[in-house]
Amino acid sequence: MLFSDAYKAECELGFFVAIRAKARRCKRKGIKVQGLKMSVLNCYLALLMNRKSSVSTSLQSSLIYQAIPADHVPMALLLEADPSEASVARYLEVSQCFAALEGETVCGVCVVMNKGTKVEIMNVSVWPEQQGRGIGTALLRFTLEQLKQQGVTQVELGTGTFGHQLTYYQRVGFRVVDILKDHFLNNYPEPIIENGIQHKDMLILAIRLETE
Repeated sequence: MLFSDAYKAECELGFFVAIRAKARRCKRKGIKVQGLKMSVLNCYLALLMNRKSSVSTSLQSSLIYQAIPADHVPMALLLEADPSEASVARYLEVSQCFAALEGETVCGVCVVMNKGTKVEIMNVSVWPEQQGRGIGTALLRFTLEQLKQQGVTQVELGTGTFGHQLTYYQRVGFRVVDILKDHFLNNYPEPIIENGIQHKDMLILAIRLETE
């Protein structure tokens, strides 16, 4: 697997943050580490953070957000967010797809389906090596703006009762409006495990799109 420059910058930064933390612990304990100066570490970390910021900005500026046909979306990308290929296939053929594109490469996708008077987000996914760059948030905001222009006034989605996804959606403005008990137990043949905990219930979140 090829990793993006942004991902590699993130790993390099994390490595030196860990070294600095260890150096500080040694200093507090009075342990002298030969050839290791905090001033040098701090300077190098500042350079890495600037590099990470510039790489992230460069990546965002090279991305295009637009609607794409459903058959242009890689199934493997959708399965990053929804482990049931049968479920994905069912809603994909009757949904709109919005994507973050770098050239002709799909970096992230948001799949939405009309359900009567409301719209439901069925899938939001970004390749793991591209995550942490703000692609998902930018894509979700783009999707909401496109739906607003179509006259949609409310958007809903379902997610687990814990995990980073819940925080991600709430940060954009979604709020919990309902809970479906045992949804993941009743609708998925294989257990969905995150951080060692099995997902059982589904939260329904919604956001109102303000009309001008």
